[in-house]
Formats: sequence, C-alpha cells, structure tokens
Amino acid sequence: MEPTQLHNLFNHLPIIGTAIGFVIVGVSFFMKNKTVRNVGLLTFAVMALAAFPANYTGEDAEEQVEEFKNVDHNVIHEHEELTEIILPLAGIGAFLALTLVFFESRLGKAAPIVLVAFFVVAAFEVVQAVRAGHQGGKIRRPELTNTIPIVPEKQ
Repeated sequence: MEPTQLHNLFNHLPIIGTAIGFVIVGVSFFMKNKTVRNVGLLTFAVMALAAFPANYTGEDAEEQVEEFKNVDHNVIHEHEELTEIILPLAGIGAFLALTLVFFESRLGKAAPIVLVAFFVVAAFEVVQAVRAGHQGGKIRRPELTNTIPIVPEKQ
C-alpha cells in the first residue's frame, strides 16, 4: 500500500470513531445505562489510540504528496501542527476511558471527577481531530480551498 493510502486508512478512525464514542457516552447518561457508557468509553479509547498510526503514517504521506505540483506546503504544515495536539489528548482520553471501564469501583468518590476529566479531554480531542481532518482534506481536495486541481509533476 502507498503511504497516502495507509494514512487515509488510519486518519478517519480517530476523527469519526472518537466522536461516535463520545456521543455514546453522552447518550448513556440520558439512558442511565452503565453498559452503554462502557461501550462508548471503549469505542472512544480504541479509536483514540488509532491516532498513533494515523500520525506515524502521516510523515511518509507528506513526503509523497510534497512531490505534487500546486500543493500548498503551508496547508501541510498547518495540518501537522493541529495533529501534534491530538496525540497527547488521545492518549489521556483513552487512559481516562479505560480507567473508568476497568477501575471505576476502585476510584470510589474520585470516579465522577475522572468522568468529568474524560469529557473535557474527549471534547477537546474530538474538536481537534475534526479540525485536523478538515485541514488535511485541504491538501488534496481543491474544492475546500478554491484552488485548481492538483496534478502530479511529470518526471
């Protein structure tokens, strides 16, 4: 598989998956269902951890795309800058989610605090992932930037 194919395979998971997990956790409060909440937390954790291979494959994808004509290197740089914040947020969010699923009974009165911390971190991670995804889309989707279509340079 080409680097850009691998990157595109992985980069959608932390964007869509963490948002779905976050929504499931939110819905679980209205349902008052701990099982649904745990499904949402596990979904969030697994999808957040997918940010790591997405980031790893991004370097090779960048090298490949930089060879194309009319690629705005500022857009690539902005995309890269946005993704740098995702990894720590994804790691912390996944840690908090897994802590709640597997160790909630041991947390005692601290469990609600951990849950609030999860919601704050998860909300920032989801927003940042969406922003980074949108910026990444601008690299190869000229309709998002009102530029001409990108054509590979002749070798």
